[in-house]
Amino acid sequence: PILHAESECVCCNRKAGRVRTLREGESPLACPTEACEGGRRSLRSPVAQMPSASACRKSQEKPREIMDAAEDYAKERYGVSSMIQSQEKPDRVLVRISDLTVQKADEVVWVRARVHTSRAKGKQCFLVLRQQQFNVQALAAVGDHASKQMVKFAAKQFTFKIYVISSAEPRLPLQLDDAVRPEVEGEEEGRATVNQDTRLDNRVIDLRYWLKIFFIFMYCYSDLMWGKHLFHTFLLTLNHCTNRFQTEIQTVNKQFPCEPFKFLEPTLRLEYCEALAMLREAGIEMGDEEDLSTPNEKLLGRLVKEKYDTDFYILDKYPLAVRPFYTMPDPRNPKQSNSYDMFMRGEEILSGAQRIHDPQLLTERALHHGIDLEKIKAYIDSFRFGAPPHAGGGIGLERVTMLFLGLHNVRQTSMFPRDPKRLTP
Repeated sequence: PILHAESECVCCNRKAGRVRTLREGESPLACPTEACEGGRRSLRSPVAQMPSASACRKSQEKPREIMDAAEDYAKERYGVSSMIQSQEKPDRVLVRISDLTVQKADEVVWVRARVHTSRAKGKQCFLVLRQQQFNVQALAAVGDHASKQMVKFAAKQFTFKIYVISSAEPRLPLQLDDAVRPEVEGEEEGRATVNQDTRLDNRVIDLRYWLKIFFIFMYCYSDLMWGKHLFHTFLLTLNHCTNRFQTEIQTVNKQFPCEPFKFLEPTLRLEYCEALAMLREAGIEMGDEEDLSTPNEKLLGRLVKEKYDTDFYILDKYPLAVRPFYTMPDPRNPKQSNSYDMFMRGEEILSGAQRIHDPQLLTERALHHGIDLEKIKAYIDSFRFGAPPHAGGGIGLERVTMLFLGLHNVRQTSMFPRDPKRLTP
């Protein structure tokens, strides 16, 4: 006789009973459970004192996971990227999908885009990457550059290297394909379309569709702070005005005398702590996390002009305590922020920053500022659908013109000034 221990049937998933002696002619792999719908099928543990099937599977899966991790030769080529906080300037050059022409067929390029769709099939994963109205299909396949773990990751998230910059919620309130489908086509084919109320309720997603938007190309804060992009257009404008409109500038100066506007190339960039040191040396008492007052801004402008001979400069790394809750903290110094101001002749013309694009960090900063989360729920939720790192600032051309020409009132550079005391003409 053959003895067998308590085992698990693969068809009915029930225990096979106590140890017993098999009946004559009975298979040692038969299920002894009379109610088994699948009949008498094989047992996972026909030998006495063997572990159950689930225990066997778990014991096999763990070594397999360890082996897979050890064999993942592409683990440095994919993953979830750490939050971009402008701590470094990457040397990679990003290529726009619209520029992926036949001429680039043999080149290795970096692309930053949204994952429109992903579909896994065997050892391959097909991805459609989207930038505005332009798409490109990418393929991640197990081979020299991609491991099976990388292909599995690509099927979930987004081809040689893949890094997730900002992930979206697993379920979107509306489907991308439904949102771009023409209403007539949806009615004729009986396919889903998105009504106006749903679009407006989820405007932050609806506005991403290429039919809805005009494009303003924005640079990542790392480029803004350390590269030339932020200042290129501004300095080009100043150079253009200085060289082309000398006659007009001289005419204005006859009535409103002023020294010529001076600026450096590249632009002078000071950190906030350097500005504090200059003011303290001039006799001003200020704390490390205290904001600049208007008189101190003007004094700093004079000190900068004396030391560097420039009327235009950038003040970087403001204290986090004096900036709004949505300002990105400096990863190197938690008391500083990735924010800056631009100054002309000692007066601020622009205040800008990298904004937080991660909903969890945004929530933490709002709570730190004592803000009621319920009141800004819609704002925070708008970042749950995948938001790229972004930065910027607002600038007023009338104020720039006033300071460039050395005038003393912004109303002089406004065609039709408006204030609490003037609404006409």
